[in-house]
Order: sequence, then C-alpha cells, then structure tokens
Amino acid sequence: MSDTLQSTLRRKPSLIHVAELARVSPVTVARTFTGSAPVAEKTRQSVVAAAKQLGYMPNLLARGLRGGRTQTIGILWSLGGPHAAVQMTRNLTVRVQRRGYVPSVMDNTFDDIEISKTLEDYSHRGIDGVIVEWGPPVPKDKNLHLLLKRFPAVVAITPSYQGLEVDEIIQDRLGAISDVAKHFAATGRTRPGIIMPINNAKEKVDAFVKTLEEKGIPLSKIATIDCPWGASQVFTQTYYDILEERFPKGQCLPDCLFCGADEGAIAAVAWAKSRGMRVPEDIAIVGFNDGDGLKFLEPPIASISRHNYDVANAVEELLFSRLDKPELPIRNKKISMEFVWRESAG
Repeated sequence: MSDTLQSTLRRKPSLIHVAELARVSPVTVARTFTGSAPVAEKTRQSVVAAAKQLGYMPNLLARGLRGGRTQTIGILWSLGGPHAAVQMTRNLTVRVQRRGYVPSVMDNTFDDIEISKTLEDYSHRGIDGVIVEWGPPVPKDKNLHLLLKRFPAVVAITPSYQGLEVDEIIQDRLGAISDVAKHFAATGRTRPGIIMPINNAKEKVDAFVKTLEEKGIPLSKIATIDCPWGASQVFTQTYYDILEERFPKGQCLPDCLFCGADEGAIAAVAWAKSRGMRVPEDIAIVGFNDGDGLKFLEPPIASISRHNYDVANAVEELLFSRLDKPELPIRNKKISMEFVWRESAG
C-alpha cells in the first residue's frame, strides 16, 4: 500500500483514494456507486472491496439533491401488530442490501396524512425507489397516487388491484379466508366466530360471513368480535381479554373461531382451555399469517400463509428491473394467500 493510502486510513477517504486502491479510474468508482453506467462485475467487486477497506462512504444525500442516484430504497411498511410484519420487513431489507442499496424503513400506520409526509420526505431526499404496503385500508387520498409517480421505481403491495399506475403485487387473501369458512362448514361447525380489528378488516369479515351463509349458516349464528389494537398494546393479551369479556361464563360459546392473527389464535387456544374446552374437539381455531412456530404448539395451529417469501422475491424483481429499465410497461402480479390446515382446525 502506498504512503498516500496509508495516510488516508488516518483521515476521511475520498473517491480518488478508492480508485487508487482498486486500480481503476475515479470515473469507474463514480459509476459503481451511482449506477450511471454499466460496470463489469469483477471491477465492481474490486471497487466495493477497496471502499470497504478504506471506510469510504459516498455522500448519497448530496447526490440525490443533484438529481443523481442515492442507492437508497424507501420501505413504507406496518411495523405494528403481529410479528409477521417485522419478519416481512426483514425479508425486504435483506434483498435491498444485497443489491447494494441502503433501505430506509418507515412505519406505515395507514394514515393518509402520515403516508403523504413520508413520501414527501422520501422525494426530497432523492430516494431511488419505494416499496409501500398499500392497505388495508387502502388510502383514499388521490394526491398520494400522484406522489408515487415522483419516484423512478415503486412497488405497491395491495389487497386488491388499485390501478395506481405503478407496479402492483396483489396479495389476495379472500380466497384463503373463504376456504377457512368452507372447512368449518364441511366439518360440521354451526356456531362460528371471527375476531379481528373489524374497521381495518371489513373485506376479510365479509368474505368469511358470505361463505358461511352460502353454506347454510345464517348471520344470526355468526359471532363477529371486534379486536382493535395499537402499537402500545400487548397483542396476544388483547385477544384473550376480549374473548373473556365477549363470552361470560355460562354463555353459549362458539364451536369454531377464525382469528385475525396467529397471536390471536394462540390466545384463543389458551382461553378455550381455561374454559374447559378441547381444541379441536369442542372448538376449532384458525389464525392468520402462518408464523414459524405454529406447527410446534399443542395442538398445532392452522393458519393462513401470506407466502411472504414469494412476495419479497416478486418485490425485488419488479423494483430492480424497473430501475434498470424505466421504460417497462406497468406490471401487476397476483400472489394468493393459502389456508394451511393443522390439527387445531379439526
């Protein structure tokens, strides 16, 4: 290593120092970090290694203000509620970092004003692309649709097709929910219940109730239980407490229960056992999100899988192909959720 490079290690390194160590031109280093022109993979690896050795960090913010690439991806995703949300965020950040980009994660509270503020902030900072969980509930402010168009690449994950004029992944849940209801009816259940945040899950509730009615179970026999929650609440305990309040001792209990999250299903199993009920003989229970540990519980808990790994792969493909080829037509990809039967469902 030259004397110049040795002294560089004792002060803030520059693009020129990276070029000297990697034995390439400063222009090649700039192209490596900006993506402004193709760079051979072997050369790119040499530049990245040299930058890492020197501790060089490109000024992404300044580059964004000049209209260049910042190598930054905004991820606007709900971080509240069940663990599955955090797991999905991790799936996305890993893929973004693997592509050489820096993820900027913000909590999506599904409040139109907060979403607008976040997108404005991303825009001012020159974020290259945005991954956004678009409901439910789906934002109604049309100005948000216009904000999305400011970014070179956007992937919106939606519960149904929204026509946002950006790439969409439609994460259809209604078919799987209908399958849960069909299973309850087919196994002779006659007193079904559904517990979840009703205001944020109207489509889920409607799909469940409609299917049961089609199978001959009237609305009057279906217990619809609202379970509102917020970031400060203990999620599993909330489900347990609401079930305890909704069904006082001595009242007729449901013989099957569909829960809006796996944590709710875990709470429901504990609650049922506290009431002397057997799962699934006396009450069948199904969760939502298909968390990793459900199959190891007693009994193993049925759920609905979001196929999050497939969704994350689809996000990666759509986002980075759009950054590489902005002229691509708008694309929509449907990934359906799936009812995963386990013993708790009966």
